[in-house]
Amino acid sequence: MMKKLIPFVIIIVLITGCVRFQNQDETPSASTPTGILASPTPTVSISTLTVCLGAEPNSLYPFGELNAPARSVLAAIYNGPINTIDYDYQPVILTQLPTLENGDAQISRVTVEPQTEIVDANGNVVTLETGVKVKPADCRSDDCVITYDGTDAIEMDQMIVTFRMRPDLTWSDGTPVVADDSIYSFQIQADTNVNSYLIDRTQIYEAADTYVLQWFGIPGFIDPTFFTNFWQPAPRHVWSEFSADQLSSIDIASRTPTGWGPYMVKEWIPNDHITLEKNPYYFRTQDGFPKTDEINFRFISDPDIALTELIAGRCDVLDPSINLENHVGLLQEMQSAEQAQAFVTTGMSVEWLGLGLNPASYDNGYVLGQDRSNYFEDTYTRQAIAYCLNRQAVVDNVLFGFTSVPASYVPVNHPTYDSNLDAIPYDPEVGISLLEQAGWRDHDDDPSTPRRAISVRNVAYNVPLELNYYTTSTAQRRQVTAILE
Repeated sequence: MMKKLIPFVIIIVLITGCVRFQNQDETPSASTPTGILASPTPTVSISTLTVCLGAEPNSLYPFGELNAPARSVLAAIYNGPINTIDYDYQPVILTQLPTLENGDAQISRVTVEPQTEIVDANGNVVTLETGVKVKPADCRSDDCVITYDGTDAIEMDQMIVTFRMRPDLTWSDGTPVVADDSIYSFQIQADTNVNSYLIDRTQIYEAADTYVLQWFGIPGFIDPTFFTNFWQPAPRHVWSEFSADQLSSIDIASRTPTGWGPYMVKEWIPNDHITLEKNPYYFRTQDGFPKTDEINFRFISDPDIALTELIAGRCDVLDPSINLENHVGLLQEMQSAEQAQAFVTTGMSVEWLGLGLNPASYDNGYVLGQDRSNYFEDTYTRQAIAYCLNRQAVVDNVLFGFTSVPASYVPVNHPTYDSNLDAIPYDPEVGISLLEQAGWRDHDDDPSTPRRAISVRNVAYNVPLELNYYTTSTAQRRQVTAILE
C-alpha cells in the first residue's frame, strides 16, 4: 500500500467585514447630527458575524448522525466539553484533565470472579471463562498473556477516572449544569446505541458529587484516551419528559437545543439560515466573550455563489463545509489583494493509492491464465511504482503546496509523527532500476510501450505491466491523473 496525499481544509474570512453591524446604512451613528430631538432614543447596534455553510444542518441534536454544517453550528452552542488544539487536549468545562500524575486517573488491581464481564487480551468484551486469553494485573504486552483455567478468581487491572466539572456552568435557560446531566447523557446514548464501543467497556459511570463524576472501565480495559471518557452533559430538566429515541426528532432537542456555550438558537428558517444570539448565562461572559451579539449561518451549497457572497460582503466567513479546493488559485489572488484571508490546515485523513496484494479472486487459489497476474507480490515492483509517481508535483501544482507528501499516516505536525521517516521521493531512475531487478524488461527499447515480465516471480512470462487508474471527473482529480500518468 502506498500513501499518497494528506488533504487540507480551507476556511476563508473576509478581511474587511469580519464583524458587521446590521442596518448601519439606515441608522445614523451617535456622532452624526440629525436635528434637535426632545427625547432622543439611543440606537443599539447589533454586531453580527455571517458564516456561510455548504449545506443546511441535518439536525442540531448533539448525539445524532450530524453533517459538517451541523457540527459547525453546534460548536457555538456547546463549548467543549474537551477541545483539541494542535492535537493537544484542553479542558473546557472541566477544571482539569485527569491524568495518572495528578491522581484523577488510576489503575487498580481488582479480583475478578469467573463469569464476570472483562476485556480479553484481544480487546474484546467477553465473559471470563475457561480458555479465555487475558492480561493479568500489571501485564501490558502479549508476552504475559495467560489462558484462564476456569477455576479460581484472578487479579486484573481496572481503570478508574475522576472528572471534575466547573461549578460555574449554566444552561442557556439559567439552570446549573451538574454531574447528573452527564449521567443523563450516558443513559441516552446507552439507550440509543451511541458510542457503544466505550459504553460496552464501561462498568460504572456515576456522580460522586454535584460536579464530580467517576468512570470505571471493565477489568482489562486500559484505555489510552481515558481522559476523554466524559459524556457531554444533556439538559435532563428539559428533555427527560421524552424517551431517548424521541429526542432526535423533537424540536427542543434537534432544532433549538439547550446548551451552555456562548450562543443559543434564535431562529431557524429552513433552506435559508440559522441565527444564534448570545447566551446571557455563558460562563465566560465576564471575560468579554462572545465578541459578537449574533451569528448568522447561511446555507450556500454552490462554492461560486459563496465566493460571490463573500466578495459582496454578505458572508464574513466561508465554512470548511463549502468545498473550495477547486478555487485555491482565486483564493490566493484574493489574499494577495487583501480581500480575504485563507486559513489552511492539514487533516488526519489520508488519500492513498492501494496496491492489492491478494485480490478476492485469489481466495480459492491462484489460477494461471484466469486470475489477474500477481504484479504486486514483489516488493521491488511496489517500490518502483512509488518512485515513479510524482506526488510532490501533485502537492505543488494541484494542492498549491498546502500539504506534503506523507511518510506515515499522520501529518508532520502531529505529536506522534516520526521525524526519522522519509517519504519515497520521485526518482524514475531508481524506479526503473527496481523494475529491472524485479524482472520487468524493456523488450523493445521503447519507453512508451509497457515493460514485460521476463523473470518476475509468480507472473507469467511476457505479461505486460499495464495498470489502469480510475478516478472521478472532477477537475482536481483530472489534474492529478495527468501528473501521475
